[in-house]
Amino acid sequence: MSAGALLLDLRMRRPSRRLYCDPFELRIWVAIQQWCYDPRHEKYPKYGGRGVVVCERWMDSFANFVQDMIGYDKLPRGTVLARHDRSGPFSPENCYWKQQRPNTAATQSKPSAAKNRRTDRYSDRKIDG
Repeated sequence: MSAGALLLDLRMRRPSRRLYCDPFELRIWVAIQQWCYDPRHEKYPKYGGRGVVVCERWMDSFANFVQDMIGYDKLPRGTVLARHDRSGPFSPENCYWKQQRPNTAATQSKPSAAKNRRTDRYSDRKIDG
């Protein structure tokens, strides 16, 4: 399913109160499915190859993922998707948002990198499984 079709799915299934959504959340939703179900993906051995799955509720609908993990608010800057049980599924009961740890070694070795870094609201958020 294309990203445009996924966004259409979100609009068609949303509850009466408008859900917040941005491309970052869509990228996470697509990524966790690729990690778990696409044997060609570089992260498949770490996830799908070890039996990690995405719960049916999230597989069926991007809107459900947004409702369970984001709701009506924006994600705080610098957060990553994490799991309580790293062998468990990607599901509402097992996933949470945590603050990303800064990579001090990378910033010390490349002091000029800060000048070239993107400054938009998505630049400091990463996906962590």
